[in-house]
Amino acid sequence: MQPFKLLLAPLVFFYFSATSYAAEVEVIWINPDGYSDIIGGVSERSHDAHVDKLFTTFEDYFSQLAHTLPEGEKLIVKIMDVDLAGQAWEGTQKRTIKNGTFPSMQLTYILKDQEGNVIKQNKASLKDLHFFNGSSRFTDRFLIYETRMIRKWFRKEFSEQLKA
Repeated sequence: MQPFKLLLAPLVFFYFSATSYAAEVEVIWINPDGYSDIIGGVSERSHDAHVDKLFTTFEDYFSQLAHTLPEGEKLIVKIMDVDLAGQAWEGTQKRTIKNGTFPSMQLTYILKDQEGNVIKQNKASLKDLHFFNGSSRFTDRFLIYETRMIRKWFRKEFSEQLKA
């Protein structure tokens, strides 16, 4: 007699929350020419392309995070300063990453509800002094240290909205 084999189809459970998620985000770059560290490119054209890539990457990341906030809310982030992890080589897009060259960002934010009422607003000084610890130090993913720093801040700062 052969052993009885029971095949179970995978069960899929759907969780429907009363709150849907997908807030809007607006990122405003305040005086970017005065930022501590957005150096890159050997020419003005390549520098501009580098800066555009930086800004687009940050904007896309803030947008991803905003999608975890309740629908109808709007997050307005004003970036006051950026200092990327590592040390830039003037005239190139290469950076030397080592301990002590941590990423930081200065920003203000306003979170509004559907009617435009302010839910939360504040200034924030983001730093990741321990950015060099962990497995991400062996990656070449663009802005990995900076996006991880932003993610940690976002989860802590908006924990109440994320639980809703």
